[in-house]
Amino acid sequence: MVFNNLFTPKNKKTTAELFLAVEIHESMIKSAVWQVEDETPSIIALGSYELWDSEDSLINGVDASLSEAIRGLSSEPDRVIFGLPDSWLSENRVHPTKQKLIKRLISELTLKPIGMVTITEAIVSHLKVQEGVPPTAILLEIYPSKVIVSLVNLGEIQAQEEVGRSDDLARDVEEGLARFEAEKLPARFILTNGNDLENEEQQIIGYPWNEKLPFIHLPKVQVLPIDFSIRAIALSGGSEAAKSIGLPIATQVEESETEETKSDAAVESVTSNLTSVGFVLEGEEGPQPQSHDEQAAIEMPEPEEVAPVKPKTNFFSRLPRPTLPKFSLRSFSLPQVKLGRLALIVPVFLLVLGILGVVGFYFYFGKVAISLFLSPVRVNQTIDVAIGTGTKENFLSVIAAKKTLSAKVSGSTITTGEAVVGDKATGKVTIYNLSNQSVNLKEGAKITSANNLSFILDSAVTLASASSQFNENGPVFPSKEVNVTAGKLGAESNLDKLTSFSVENYPKSVLTARADANFAGGSSRTVKAVDKADQEKLQAELSEKIKSAIDEQLKKDDPDSRSLVVGALRYTTKTFDHAVGQEAGSLNLDLAADLDVLVYSYKEMVTQIEKKILGSQNAGLVIASDQTQVGLTDPTPIDANTFATKANVSAFLFPEIDEEKISNTVKGKQAIAIKNILQTLPGYQSALVYVSPNIPLLSRLLPLNPKHYSYSVSTK
Repeated sequence: MVFNNLFTPKNKKTTAELFLAVEIHESMIKSAVWQVEDETPSIIALGSYELWDSEDSLINGVDASLSEAIRGLSSEPDRVIFGLPDSWLSENRVHPTKQKLIKRLISELTLKPIGMVTITEAIVSHLKVQEGVPPTAILLEIYPSKVIVSLVNLGEIQAQEEVGRSDDLARDVEEGLARFEAEKLPARFILTNGNDLENEEQQIIGYPWNEKLPFIHLPKVQVLPIDFSIRAIALSGGSEAAKSIGLPIATQVEESETEETKSDAAVESVTSNLTSVGFVLEGEEGPQPQSHDEQAAIEMPEPEEVAPVKPKTNFFSRLPRPTLPKFSLRSFSLPQVKLGRLALIVPVFLLVLGILGVVGFYFYFGKVAISLFLSPVRVNQTIDVAIGTGTKENFLSVIAAKKTLSAKVSGSTITTGEAVVGDKATGKVTIYNLSNQSVNLKEGAKITSANNLSFILDSAVTLASASSQFNENGPVFPSKEVNVTAGKLGAESNLDKLTSFSVENYPKSVLTARADANFAGGSSRTVKAVDKADQEKLQAELSEKIKSAIDEQLKKDDPDSRSLVVGALRYTTKTFDHAVGQEAGSLNLDLAADLDVLVYSYKEMVTQIEKKILGSQNAGLVIASDQTQVGLTDPTPIDANTFATKANVSAFLFPEIDEEKISNTVKGKQAIAIKNILQTLPGYQSALVYVSPNIPLLSRLLPLNPKHYSYSVSTK
């Protein structure tokens, strides 16, 4: 219950009936008030955004959000449409694990459900109305612990995957999209369900999507406002729910008969199954009562009894109101004794005694539960730290021991290089010596064709001089046959018979060669191969994994231990399965290294940092240690065993609440006294007060026993 609702006059007037919309997702609650006027749904007011992590905090959060939404209205609507996560549904029904919670919610808050729709379907439907065409995009619903990836094509959700969140959102989304096995993906991302998604937006924008997945071009990224989903539930989902209770709704987008029928059926299949959680749509018939015989044949659990709750009108009437037991006094007669005035005094005395007993019981044994909602003060500081065995003036000292630790990891990556592979052409040539000098050619000597293709002699050749032999036609030129191999790969070296060649650096007037037959066997093709950048990238990635593995091993041995790297990795093993330029579609690396680190106590460091932060803040604040985050920069040496670094600290401060003092101050006073005290606390947002037993008139005052006061603090 929100205290602000006590003091704001309700002066807003609406002529049409008002409805509620409540959105419940994994960690946040949203609400809105909407109406149908002139056959068109519209938003009247939006509620506050509330966090929840348990059944009680969910119910309190919905109550607080709705209280904010209806503040200032002339009437308090109770008919509501729910927007729920897909995981809360099973075969178009509320999942069995959530039915009890939904029943409790609508019972305790006296809500009358008229419909139910999934958050994802509502968003897609509302996008269709706003843009005028069915959307085609990738919808990302981002939560603290997971991301839901939905593939939307022409307004239809074709596939959906849930992926756990890591530090790299883009890789999480890539993992989800890869499971779709789609031939082509829409080049549009839509992000929703977060208050500030600027960081997530930049991660998605900066990722090379068209290199990883089948995108035609780099996708566009759109972030929906935080209130988009609750507006979608109220306007799009509410339209269908309103139709089901007989309200006329104007068609917002012209569609074919088939499309309209398909859309309505999808909504009805969800809303019409609300009987699974114990209620039905207005305008529909509920389950028909069974005969006595039929009831005897079916084993059903005993229904939970829910005490009727009166309509909410003010602060005290909104508190739980247990009903006092009713006593029926049977008539009886006493022996006729003349008591005179005593007969009148005794009943009055007993009545007064009973009233005093009830009053005494309430003030001494009554209980007060106070739920306080605060907005914490966030502090970001950079602190100079001396870590090691020594100290430095004006630096925060953290004791650490220098150690050399080892780790071994393996990994792989996709290659990005290219290489030409194939065979070299071979053939046979005859070399002629036209000079009067003998010539010796070594194995590996080169001959060259007219188009500058080079070939290598497979063996050595010795040629006698031309003048040493004669016949009747004159001198005989000495010649020798020899096998040759092309100097490079490729079919262009498959030369024809009788092709002439020059030999080494000799003029053709001295030495010449000629192909005896066609050359053959030359071929080439381009394949994926290892690039030097592939090796460097994989080595860098595995080096970071070695550092992480060392830190994780320390935490496994001692959960409080952390490490700070103070030297470069010294590789003891570095084995690639393929060399640079070698044909391969992937590259594997086995990497092992030694590393010098400083081992320190994380708890001790955080404790010192928190003391330093509190010393610079106003008195009366405490730090939420479980939410403090510390990051250390790369260290620089002060001496052999001490290093200087900077601690980038993010911490949350809360006001220190003296529960005993508050309880003693407000006991016996009106409940508003609690608000007057709590609203002076830094970061105060709202508070809910529960008093039990809830006795008319008495509950206007708080019980007297401070030991029966309990407090809980939540953040907004």
